[in-house]
Amino acid sequence: MPKSSAAQLDSYDVVVVGTGAAGLSAAVSARSLGLSTLLIEASPYIGGSTSRSGGVIWIPANPYRTASPRPDQPDDAIAYIRAEAGDYYDEDAARLFVQSAGHAVQFLARHGGLSYTGPTFWPDYHPFLDGAREGGRSMRIDEFDGRTLGDYFNRLRPPLASMTLFGGMMVSGNDLYHLLRARRSFASAVHVLKILSRHALDRISYSRGTRLCNGSALVGRLLYRYLELGGELMAETALVGIQANDLKITACSLQPASGPQQRIQCEALVLAGGGLGRAHDLRHRRGAKSATPASGSISLSPDSVRGETVEAALAIGARIDARQHDIAAWVPVSEVSDSGNFFPHFFDRSKPGFIMIDETGQRFVNEASSYHDIGAQMKQRGIQTAHIIFDHRALSRYGVGVVAPGTFRLSKWVRSGYLIQADTIEALAGQIGVQFDTLSACLQQYNRHAQLGSDPQFHKGESPYDRYIGDAEHRPNPCVAAIENPPFYAVKTRLGDIGTFCGLATTPDGQVLSHQNSPFDGLYAVGNDRASLFGGTYPAAGITLGPALAHGVIAAHRIAKRPWPPAP
Repeated sequence: MPKSSAAQLDSYDVVVVGTGAAGLSAAVSARSLGLSTLLIEASPYIGGSTSRSGGVIWIPANPYRTASPRPDQPDDAIAYIRAEAGDYYDEDAARLFVQSAGHAVQFLARHGGLSYTGPTFWPDYHPFLDGAREGGRSMRIDEFDGRTLGDYFNRLRPPLASMTLFGGMMVSGNDLYHLLRARRSFASAVHVLKILSRHALDRISYSRGTRLCNGSALVGRLLYRYLELGGELMAETALVGIQANDLKITACSLQPASGPQQRIQCEALVLAGGGLGRAHDLRHRRGAKSATPASGSISLSPDSVRGETVEAALAIGARIDARQHDIAAWVPVSEVSDSGNFFPHFFDRSKPGFIMIDETGQRFVNEASSYHDIGAQMKQRGIQTAHIIFDHRALSRYGVGVVAPGTFRLSKWVRSGYLIQADTIEALAGQIGVQFDTLSACLQQYNRHAQLGSDPQFHKGESPYDRYIGDAEHRPNPCVAAIENPPFYAVKTRLGDIGTFCGLATTPDGQVLSHQNSPFDGLYAVGNDRASLFGGTYPAAGITLGPALAHGVIAAHRIAKRPWPPAP
């Protein structure tokens, strides 16, 4: 395996900055195409925000799709992107992505070590828009044995602690399904026993589980292949400058955590630093005032994602593309024991017996909407805190946040204040600071319709996506149940984000554009360093990682002067 403390050469065909999905895709692809490649990571850990993600990739008309309700065609996906992006739609960029996505995942399967689970039924988030599909586009990365990475396993960025169980056991979407059914299904109980046994064995020799799922599996697979191909890697090294001559990239300056600054000559530079996740000052200067710390937004991006790659490009005359509906991908988050550790509420609030209320004690959203849509409502309405409300039956069956389903001892979470518990709704209202009359009227209205499985106020459980993330075994509505079994509970949430949409302006194939709209020869932006393909909207699971992988492959082929997409 290559050394990671210093570059072995002073000149490379391509330098890639950032080790998330986009950077690793570009680096693996470049090495596979025979280019000398140096991969840079500012953090001690490899994987960026991808390691903290669910690892889902959105690949329209992909070759791995299995049977789904309706066949997918490229023009359908383009229509859906157009409907989502609206005034910020880029026809050329959308068409290149859709034409390339399937070829890109095949390329990474052959050359990058990726393996996928073909989807069946996983609806786009807004299934009533033109071109939306109820399945076949969002794909999962197969799990990976981290032990095969040797010493590099300990250098992978760990997933969010709040998203693991029992001291670092990763849980995939399939695992979650079985965990929720383990007390009702023999097959699910066996599955849970297997992963628990594997984790127990792991903890004898490792600080956390080595069974990698989700985004960690994606990173692990690509990293293993990159090292296998002989690619070079420098961690704890920041990009501090880019050198260009008449819009042609000639070199970059790197600052290791220890040692002198290095100047590396390169034919091409790929920026994949993760966007503006923790770069609150840069967000503010670019007009994204709603995303500053003062607004209460909490970034789940790693500390190392501070916009340094974007800043370096701006310093040589590149520009930000701020034509986005939203600056970031929002998600409601809860703080775990005042520790600075946050849990993103992706799915729990969609289950039967959960609602969300604002500071007045009223519902404000369909709780089964996508996490981004819920966060967008919080931002637009100026909601600083929202509480998830539920009863003991719902908590026992589904869990909430960091509290797993079937948890017998809740006292730890109640004492810490994470779970707010009360025997009556009146007492619960007092504890969370809302008017009892308002909360009581809200619950009465909700419960009256929930008894019949309906939600005329916000239509929870009526769309294909709602039903997909609800509980299919709960009838008649998989997302709706009355809240009436004491004790009653609340969990406080605030607005968080999982990444930014406002990145560098590029050509459709990823070349960074100057203020005069001229492309820099050899400078590419991929992943969140590049402006959102979807105009700052969040149309489906995997719309960050899918384009990240595809754009990495496209950039490498452009740099290698290889034709892309492949001829039919």
